[in-house]
Amino acid sequence: MDWMLLGAIGGLLILSAWVFEMAEDVKHHRGLRDIRFAFLYLPGISMLLAYSILTIEPVFIWVNSTILVVVVFEVIYTLHIIRGRRAGGKRHIKGNQRS
Repeated sequence: MDWMLLGAIGGLLILSAWVFEMAEDVKHHRGLRDIRFAFLYLPGISMLLAYSILTIEPVFIWVNSTILVVVVFEVIYTLHIIRGRRAGGKRHIKGNQRS
């Protein structure tokens, strides 16, 4: 088996899990459980992406850049939910009957 194919399949599985989790969060109007996770994760994934680019590893460039986009989306979505809660907006909040 070509090593690039092995890496691509592994990357696809990882990305599928991230996208599935993100879709579930949006579907149920949930943000990140703890946004501090993302503020630690973003610099880490950015550094890994830089390393992947510098070492010219196409599979890791693809995986890390896609995960970076997903995490940025999740942070923006979570901040949107938090802002809505603070403003007293009528957003659906898991465990609450408001809609």
